[in-house]
Amino acid sequence: PQLYRIAVGDRISVLVKNQIQLSGDFEVLPTGGYMQPLVGELAVTGQTLNEAGELLRQRLQGIVTNPEVTISVRT
Repeated sequence: PQLYRIAVGDRISVLVKNQIQLSGDFEVLPTGGYMQPLVGELAVTGQTLNEAGELLRQRLQGIVTNPEVTISVRT
C-alpha cells in the first residue's frame, strides 16, 4: 500500500489525530485534488499515501500543533 499512487476517483480516508473536524473520507476530484477543511483543495494525484500525508501535515503546520496525519485508500 505504501507504493500505491493516488488516482482521480479514489476515495481516501484522512485521519488527523485528535482533529475530528479535519478527518473524514474524501473523493479525489477530476482536478487531481480533494477539498480538505481549513486547507482547501489539496493536489494528491500521483502521490503515494505517505507523500500525500506529509503534504497535508506541512499544510496544517501553524493551524494545528504537531499534526499527525494518516491517509489510506477506501476499498
